[in-house]
Parts: sequence; C-alpha cells; structure tokens
Amino acid sequence: MSAFRLALVLAAWVLASSATEALSSDLVQVVVDLDSATPGLQSHLTVPAGTTRIDEVAIYLFDPRGERRLWGIGYLGGIDRGLTFGHTPTNRHVGKVGELVASPGTTANPGNSFELITRPFIIPAFDGPEIQYLEFGANEAATLPSSPVYPLFTVDVVLGGAQPGDIYDFYVLDYVSMWSQGQHGVFSVEGPLTLDTGGDVVPDGTQTAFGTDPDPSIPVPPAAYLVDFIDGANLGPATITIASAAGIDGGTSAPPRALALEPARPSPFTRATRLEYELAAPATVRLAVYDVGGRMVQELLNGPVPAGRQRIEWNGRGVEGAAPAGVYFIRLEAAGRAASQRVVLAR
Repeated sequence: MSAFRLALVLAAWVLASSATEALSSDLVQVVVDLDSATPGLQSHLTVPAGTTRIDEVAIYLFDPRGERRLWGIGYLGGIDRGLTFGHTPTNRHVGKVGELVASPGTTANPGNSFELITRPFIIPAFDGPEIQYLEFGANEAATLPSSPVYPLFTVDVVLGGAQPGDIYDFYVLDYVSMWSQGQHGVFSVEGPLTLDTGGDVVPDGTQTAFGTDPDPSIPVPPAAYLVDFIDGANLGPATITIASAAGIDGGTSAPPRALALEPARPSPFTRATRLEYELAAPATVRLAVYDVGGRMVQELLNGPVPAGRQRIEWNGRGVEGAAPAGVYFIRLEAAGRAASQRVVLAR
C-alpha cells in the first residue's frame, strides 16, 4: 500500500464519525468497504451505467477493544477455508459478476503467511467466482488492530452485461463453520490447530454458509470471543447498484429479468416443498438441490422449459434416499444466469 493511499485510508477513518458509531460494537468485526477512497466504510455503492469494473473493494478485520488476539484464520489440517467473499444471486440484476480479482493486503497476524484462492461455486449461497482468504504459520498469537486501517485483502469486481438498475449483493462468510457443523468459527486464538472463536452473533440476518445467520445469543464452546460479520457500516449485504444511463427514458428501473426463483414454500418442510420460478424466454433449465457443503443432493430438472411461470416440488429425497434434516440450497441455472434459495428440511 502506497504512503498516499495509507494516508487516505487513515484520514477516511478519522473523518467517518458516523461509521465509527455504527461499528462501536464490543465484538470483533469483519467488514466490507466498497469504496476505500471515500471517508467511512461504504456498504452501498452506486456506479454509472456502463461501468464494467469496481476496483479495490476492501475486507477488514479489527477489534474495537484493541486487545483480543488471533493466531490464524481458517487453517486446520485439511480444513483450508477461511473468510470467503462472493456475490449472492438475486432477481435484482440482469448482468453477471464475471470475475473477482483478489490482491493481498496485510495479515491480521504479522507472523502469518496468507493464501488467496479464487474458485467458482464452492459455497452454494454464492453465484460465480468467490474469493477465499486464509492465513497461517505464526509461532504465536498477535493482537488484532483496533480500527480498519489495513485490509486483509482487496477485490476488483468485474461485471458483464450490467444494465441500468441492476443491484448486486456481496457477503463475507465464515466458511470454516460448515466443516465443523457450526461448532467453531473461522479464527484460531489458542494455537495453530484450533478453530475456537465461535461465529457471528449479531441479530442482523447476515448471510452465512448455512443460509441466514441464526444469530445465537451465546458463543459456541469453546469460543474465545465473539465475531460479527457485517458488510460495511450498515447491516445487511454490501450492494453495488448500476445507475440509470443518461438519455435512456430517464428511469432507474431494471429491465425484465431473464429468470426469477421464488422462496421455497413451505420452509421448514417435512414431506415436500414447492418451488416456483419464471423465465422471460424459453431456455434449458437446470434445477438442483445442494447441501451446505456444496454437494449435489438431487437434480430436479435438466432440460428445455418454455417461457413463463413454472412450478416443481422437492420431496426431501436425494439420490441415496431420504435426505437428513438440515439446510439446503435450491439452485436454478438458465440462460447463462443463476439464482438460489435456501430451504430447511425438518424430520
């Protein structure tokens, strides 16, 4: 990071009193800043029509108390997933996130090495590419920074086919908790082979690898401290909006969507749940059910479908028989685009 950029970031933090108030929580924070050149933590960014690239979206980790310590992030033997950044598919955009280009920042523990991994479709909640960050190798724990000065990493977001009115949602997830069934968080504080911080506990509906964060009121033992995954100074996802283009009817409404997938109903369900989706034009459709580990449970449909509103049911079964109770993701792919919904199966 250049001296000029560092000075700019420091000045931004000092000047952003409103953002500071929003982040005055006693919890360790993971935040997204969509525009690090603007004072404060920007969780919502509007860019001109025709924009194809948003540079240096920054991901920060800090402790407002300036006293809690960290050994590593998401590294425990074969568990090599840490913080994961990606785009969540919705029905609010026509264009796609074509590429995420990650660049290293500063490790939370100065003694650690880092790894940045770009993969497509590892977490079912994400559509397209996602970035996974982990750090490891330190001989001892280090105190976390007390303010978001040095990002762990930055991401350039490359858009394809973005239209005026498109809105893209982005999240940072704790991916490690998937592998331990939600019993441990992404951060190790007691040693290099522990994952012992618990998970997100703030009732803000943060997206997680299990779907919407259940926000437990107490840490999951043996959590050393609590972590809040929020996206920018405001609650909810970080959003990038494409503004209306001059001379195009003066409006900001988005064009008709190529596809729309409605929430599964009922959810939770015991016997069957109904899925409804809509196509703007005939297309080859693939509709499949995935578990929280990204493994396909059942392919419900793979073939040509006419335009219009469609309905299909999932009976809670997979290719190996009745699926166990838990959280699943329904993913719809059509016309080069994708959408997903979370559903809960109860037994």
